[in-house]
Amino acid sequence: IGSALETDSHLTGEYICRAIRSADGREDLIVVLEHHQHENADQENYVGALRELLGITPVVELVPPGSTSALTEVDRRQKPIRLIDERT
Repeated sequence: IGSALETDSHLTGEYICRAIRSADGREDLIVVLEHHQHENADQENYVGALRELLGITPVVELVPPGSTSALTEVDRRQKPIRLIDERT
């Protein structure tokens, strides 16, 4: 995912994916992207790019720079966490 989005100057390059299962059994992938202009950005552009890359339609959340660092542990780990599997 990172390499597919690295050419977009609006993104910081930091992201995290969350795999979830809803109460009805549906599985979703939530991709959280750090975006410099997250409030004014068109999420659908990123949904389309990721759908083409992954072959599934993810949920995309755009957040301000630094928002994913607590989950990715980018400040503490040599290799950041990129996937959190929350399916039960």
